[in-house]
Amino acid sequence: MVDRADSGLKGPRLRQVLAWALPLAVLVALSLRTLAYVRRYSVDLVFWDQWDFLEPLFRGAGAWTQFDWQHGPHRQGVGGLLLAVLLPATGWSIRAQTVASALIIITAAAMAWLTLRRATRAPSWTDVVAPLLCLGAGLEEVFVGASNPAHGPVPMALVFAVALVWTLPTPLVRAALAGVLGGLCVFTGFGLFVGLVQPVLFAAEWVQGRGDAPRRRAAVLGLALSAVTLLAFFRGWQPITAVDCFGFPHPRPLEYLDYLGFLLSRPLGMHRLGGGRTWLARGVALGMIGFAGWVGVRLFRRDELAGRVVALLIGFTCLFALNTSVGRVCTGLATGGSSRYVPYVVPGWLAVVIAARCWARPSVRWSLVGVVLILITVRTLNTRGDEEMGRRFADGKRRWAECYRRRHDIQGCDRETGFPLYPDPARTRMQEKLDFLEARHLNLFRPQ
Repeated sequence: MVDRADSGLKGPRLRQVLAWALPLAVLVALSLRTLAYVRRYSVDLVFWDQWDFLEPLFRGAGAWTQFDWQHGPHRQGVGGLLLAVLLPATGWSIRAQTVASALIIITAAAMAWLTLRRATRAPSWTDVVAPLLCLGAGLEEVFVGASNPAHGPVPMALVFAVALVWTLPTPLVRAALAGVLGGLCVFTGFGLFVGLVQPVLFAAEWVQGRGDAPRRRAAVLGLALSAVTLLAFFRGWQPITAVDCFGFPHPRPLEYLDYLGFLLSRPLGMHRLGGGRTWLARGVALGMIGFAGWVGVRLFRRDELAGRVVALLIGFTCLFALNTSVGRVCTGLATGGSSRYVPYVVPGWLAVVIAARCWARPSVRWSLVGVVLILITVRTLNTRGDEEMGRRFADGKRRWAECYRRRHDIQGCDRETGFPLYPDPARTRMQEKLDFLEARHLNLFRPQ
């Protein structure tokens, strides 16, 4: 005869086990798939923007130069330091660098899962949304294009690290760690937008700390650290648009909204605009902006752990997306779907899930989380585009490397392979850099 008490506990126990086992299993499976993808398609060949942001290494520059190096609108930061250590130690192996980027994104996925758990304080099987968002299909360019840990992987990990810090209970520790990690974010890729969000969070902390002197002192410390970080970042910074076609305002202003919506929808599997997809993208753009504004108001009205985390994540994503839409819309709406932007948009969607889990009515919560889960699951299972891009880039790079070792002719190999390695080799002194690598038996010249 079955004991009723034991029978009654089976349901809660099963849910508890599932809340841990399912996200962990998906995290492990997608981590292995990501590493296998990198192993198949990464090639030891410096490619496209890598010829530019590796300039300090070609010069033999020191650690601070690597950290402070500006590539386009952003600096290299922690990503630059990683490259300065890893590449010389591996004979300038781009494959090793790409594996490191994959491991960093896997770490970011684990931190996203932990952020979701700590913010909601209610473990659930739907926590599987974190590894699916971070490691599902749609990161191909991060690994097989001009892979740069400072543009995508490291900022993504740092953003989730800062989000975790905002869940700590001690105000002074929270402010100090958020200030330091936020500083690393600001100097690393487009993590710089964390530096614009955190002062708002610290201001809210000061408002919510009415009558709590230690908390207000911690908020002041956080504001001071944020100010110092921004002053340090903008010292010597050059306003570079990174695209020659940039102009403001854009002659077709509605395209700002289209671009923004496409960029924000990419992590959920949208690959192109047109027809109903365009209107859906516009709805996503307006919805995200409205959601971010509502979260900002709520942040000052309610003292909530989830509110701080959601404000950080959605604020970061919206600032990045708005900046990119203004700066890149002239390149065509299709570029809004670039997979290299996905690591910056994932935090915003995790914010939506946290808000739904914490604040929405059950019917709305399950509808919203369910739609996100379905879309990212379908996207995760549909890897055809990722595989096609991986094969195309890997085959092109291998052909070019073999051609150059045989001919030592940049333009000739560009024509022979139909796979140019850089749009203007003379501008980046590509021949000089290839000679540098060959003289030292590095990168494509390493003994096989």
